[in-house]
Formats: sequence, C-alpha cells, structure tokens
Amino acid sequence: MSNSSSLDALFDMYIKSTTKYGYDRIMYSSVSNDIENHHNKTPCLARNYPEDWMKHYVENGYIQIDPVRRRGCYSAEPFTWQSLKDQFKLSKKQAIIMSMAEEAGLHDGIGIPYRTQNGETIGVGMASSVKGVNPEEHIGKLYMLTSHFHFMYQLLLEKERIKTSEHIIDIALTPLTTREQDVLLWCMHGKSNWDIAMILNVSEHCIDFHMRNIFKKLNTNSRLTAVVKAIGLGLIKP
Repeated sequence: MSNSSSLDALFDMYIKSTTKYGYDRIMYSSVSNDIENHHNKTPCLARNYPEDWMKHYVENGYIQIDPVRRRGCYSAEPFTWQSLKDQFKLSKKQAIIMSMAEEAGLHDGIGIPYRTQNGETIGVGMASSVKGVNPEEHIGKLYMLTSHFHFMYQLLLEKERIKTSEHIIDIALTPLTTREQDVLLWCMHGKSNWDIAMILNVSEHCIDFHMRNIFKKLNTNSRLTAVVKAIGLGLIKP
C-alpha cells in the first residue's frame, strides 16, 4: 500500500490485504455526527459493496438509522457488527437492516472508525461475502491494515489537493523549524501533546505553541491533515 501511486491502486491493494483474512467487502466513507441531516446521501470515498444492496440502502434512507454508522459516530475503537446485536437494543427497523445486509452477502462485519478534530468520523465497514469468518480472531490485524490504508488514502488525497489548489503554501516564506518538524513526526506516531512534551523534555504549553504555529503555516486545524500535508510537501519523511 505504501507504494501505491493512485487512490484506486491503493484501494485494490487494501482489499487484497483484507481478503487474506476473509474480508472482501469494504465501505470506506465519511460519517457525520449530524445523522438526521444526512438524508439519503452516502458520503462514500471508496467501496466494493454489492451495488443492488447499495441502491436499496440509499432508496430506503437506511443511512439515517443504520446502527453500524450510528455506532461509528460515537465509538473510539473497532467493533464487530455482532456486538451491536449483543450489547444494544436495536429498533425493529435496525434489526431488519442488519438482517438484510446479511441476505445481501455482508457477513461477520467489523466497523473501524477514525475521529477527526472537527467532529467528523471517517470509517470502514468491512464484511465477508461468505459465512463463518471469526471477526474477533482478526480484528487487531485488520485494524492495523486499515489504519495504514486510511493514512495513505488521506496522504494521496492531500497530494492531489496540493497539486490542484490555487492557494499552495509558499514554504520559502513559511518554513517549519526543526522543532516543529520533530513535533509533527511524533504526531505522525500518534503521540499526544503531553507525550511529545515528555519525549522532548519541554512543557506541554511549549508543544501547544508549536502546534498552533504548525497549523497556521500549513493552513489547517487538524493534526492528521498537518502530518499528511507536511509529508506531501516533503517537510517530514515517514
């Protein structure tokens, strides 16, 4: 996946990777917390779910009550579709949606959400086209694969935006300092401001200061976008 030069090639490689664990059906999409105002839209980035199921799903407005999407909005970690049935009281219509998804060939599903700083969630719903896969057995490995896919997808998206944007950052005018580069590198590894402060032996206030400068220079207010943009511009190397 790291060597993929296009979004389509990256998605194809991701599917090949997850299929090794029995998961060959993928939906990668943006999930809004404002579910009621989503109407019948499916903010999908990439998918290979059955088209007849997607047509039925959209036409019936399932996106507004889909328990997988609703759980993804508020979950901070991967979950199985079965856990929704076991741990939550689904409405009659939600139970029907889950049952119909299985009839459409989506079995033993897993949801993997990623939270952004603006309150949006980007997530993956994955399933097997055959019955009998144990999601609990592979969820850790699938989470790692999906995290790398998600990072690379956002990286390629940001590279495309940079190429086509009329407002491209002039790095000669707004260079990142060595310390700002260090901070971004630790952000890339998932470290919090407190973690980075401990690693660099400075105050957390100092890291907050650097992050504000980084956001201003890279024209963003998201840590993920800052890291992705910095990599795309060659300011840091993964």
